[in-house]
Amino acid sequence: VYVLVVNGWTGKVVDCMLQLHRWLSLIQSGMRAGGSKVEARIVVTHTDDLSADHRNALLRDVRDALLSNYSDHFHFGKQCYATCYRSTTGGDVDTLRTELVRLRSVLPSNRPLPASYQAICNDVVALARDNARWPVVPISAIDWRGQDEALVCLEDLGFLRRAGDKVILEP
Repeated sequence: VYVLVVNGWTGKVVDCMLQLHRWLSLIQSGMRAGGSKVEARIVVTHTDDLSADHRNALLRDVRDALLSNYSDHFHFGKQCYATCYRSTTGGDVDTLRTELVRLRSVLPSNRPLPASYQAICNDVVALARDNARWPVVPISAIDWRGQDEALVCLEDLGFLRRAGDKVILEP
């Protein structure tokens, strides 16, 4: 099960979908043709400043967009979830937790990361170790294995930080 978290502070579906496209495309690239669909649950954060109606519409519209664009490869469940940091309940945190417990009871355990993504991560970690004194390398020093979105994904995860035509490893 993949739990993908996107920043929904703008309240715009297009902004959420741009973030989700990076991750879903990366995961999809590691799936074999004709394989089974992958379970994914979506959490939209930073929605506190949206009205309840706007937040609910955003969650509904993000889910509809996901179903329109990615349902051939993913199951997204019955809803998207929102965090509400100002709420004592945290938003849909308990509902999400219940859903993840349910999925754990019905799904096979441990699906690996896509091999291409894991290989890129391993290369970045090795480069960081080899360049510990000066962890700045040209972007071209990393074999991206045709994964155009991997740089952005690894930056989102904190593995590296882009600096012009170079990257800082594990900043």
